[in-house]
Amino acid sequence: MMLSLPPSADDDGTTWQIERAWPDRRSGATFEARAGHDGQVRGGRWTPSSGAVLGRFGHDDQLPDLAATARSGWIVVHRPGRRAVVRSADGSNYAKVFRPGRAVAAVAAMQNVEGLASAFLRPRIVAVTRDVVTCTTVPGRSLHDLGADPAAGLEWIRAWFAWRSAWVDSIGSAPADPSLPVHDAFAEAAIVRSWAAKLTSFNPSAASSRLVQVADRVAAGLVAGTADAVRPAHRDLHDKQILWDSSHGSGLIDFDTAANAEPALDLGNLRAHLALRERQGLLSSARRTHAADLIDSVADELHVAPERVNAYEAAARFRLGCLYAFRPRWAALAAVLRAEICR
Repeated sequence: MMLSLPPSADDDGTTWQIERAWPDRRSGATFEARAGHDGQVRGGRWTPSSGAVLGRFGHDDQLPDLAATARSGWIVVHRPGRRAVVRSADGSNYAKVFRPGRAVAAVAAMQNVEGLASAFLRPRIVAVTRDVVTCTTVPGRSLHDLGADPAAGLEWIRAWFAWRSAWVDSIGSAPADPSLPVHDAFAEAAIVRSWAAKLTSFNPSAASSRLVQVADRVAAGLVAGTADAVRPAHRDLHDKQILWDSSHGSGLIDFDTAANAEPALDLGNLRAHLALRERQGLLSSARRTHAADLIDSVADELHVAPERVNAYEAAARFRLGCLYAFRPRWAALAAVLRAEICR
């Protein structure tokens, strides 16, 4: 029987909507919940026996600097035990709170993205403490928000063309960066298999074996054939990471996973997210087609093999079908997507 997360958890008369969760190694999941009245988030943990239990707001034993950081801003991200993001009261900065000792790697990743994002406006580090990295806010609306706004048709088109130009300028002549780790097709294949394992631990049924088989097939598609040369890559490129401001141009955020990888990884991941947004009702079919065509034109200009984009897109679609099983609002859609993948 499929274990499922509830859509919400209550605390002293306040309903907190569970937006996303992450399976853990103890037959449960940590989650992030949002209160509708002010939009702040707090973490919690769900188990089959205890249900959804909210943690203390603004506190996390594994993130000792969260409490002090949260007192001067708004918590907008909280992945329990892993990281949190606090927006400053005036909105000018974001503070990322890490586990002890993890901020160093985040700073290195942000400082080593010149080749990846040279043509983009990106966050600038303004303060670093032992476990907190504070960065400037990048102005603009995300491609995700623009795509869901029927009134933003012209701005949405301008935003996508700006991304295309900036991406080609940034990646087109960028060699692999020796300061970044390498994330090759085998590493991506391992992620595909890991998501199948995470989900099947929540659903030990006859369908589990089929999901594992499909994961193996998708992984095989990644490692088969000839890989393109690696270049600096974002590794989590999607429509919420790309911003557009008519005065400042195209922006790019969240470089925590930056690595040297095939350019097809970012392009395939972006295509997969567009397909997901259409299924979510957040992007029209016409807009999805237009944006996908632009992505394909980028691949062509950068001499990225179409079969590599297809392989990485298939991997991203599989991963999203598993990942969104842990987002209560979209769990039913995720089940449909997995069923389609497993046909």
